[in-house]
Amino acid sequence: MNSFDHDIQKMSIEEVKQEVERLRNGIRKHRDQKGDDRCWLDDGDSPVSEDTKAA
Repeated sequence: MNSFDHDIQKMSIEEVKQEVERLRNGIRKHRDQKGDDRCWLDDGDSPVSEDTKAA
């Protein structure tokens, strides 16, 4: 596990599930806005950011 993942160790299973769902929803939203199935990394726009992260 890299140093960016230290917060995962402190999360409950339910919190991890909620985070995965949040990230998947962000990716789907971005995909739908772009109108194609390309990976969001291709265009440099991140579908989720720290300011949209659930508390």
